[in-house]
Amino acid sequence: MTVGFFGHSKIDLTNEEHNKLENIIIRILKNNARVRFFLGGYGVFDYACANILKNLKGKYGNFETIFITPYINETYLKNKFLNFIKSHN
Repeated sequence: MTVGFFGHSKIDLTNEEHNKLENIIIRILKNNARVRFFLGGYGVFDYACANILKNLKGKYGNFETIFITPYINETYLKNKFLNFIKSHN
């Protein structure tokens, strides 16, 4: 199964909403042998999803998390270049 998360960059998740999101993710993990989660890595909602998945990794090992860059801008390109330089030194 493949699941893509996307949402608002600024959002105040209540504890109840966070728990509902976590329960949905757990249900997906329990009902599927292998799951791919795609995350944008940009904004509060994406970070909430990433944190839930990070916390569940020890209990459920049947998934992978794939980050997709939502915006290719100057900062992204600069960081990509710096990471390339670091990896080749």
